[in-house]
Amino acid sequence: MFNYAFRNLCDAHRILGDNGITADQMKTFGNMFVDVMTLREKKYAGRVDGASGSGYAAATTYVRSGYLFLAEFRSDAYKSMVSADLEQGGSTQSADTFSRFLWVKNQLHQKA
Repeated sequence: MFNYAFRNLCDAHRILGDNGITADQMKTFGNMFVDVMTLREKKYAGRVDGASGSGYAAATTYVRSGYLFLAEFRSDAYKSMVSADLEQGGSTQSADTFSRFLWVKNQLHQKA
């Protein structure tokens, strides 16, 4: 369920910008995903405290698509987050996931 919450939070940041949620505030969530929920390469916790359960709280071998937007705020983690679901020369099974990869890549390019 947090997957959807983070997608909504990232939407709010894009819409409100510095009038609502700042990039520094969003970086805190990016840090949480990268530093707490990333257990090892291609292994991600199901809960924001780094633990996992069952069902929606189960650990995954892919980044749930709602968390992909957080790579904008942790550009150092973009490649590892993307490569969990997309191999060079390959594709994903989800248009949703692929479009988020491209959106974040564009955001990082604009900031460079």
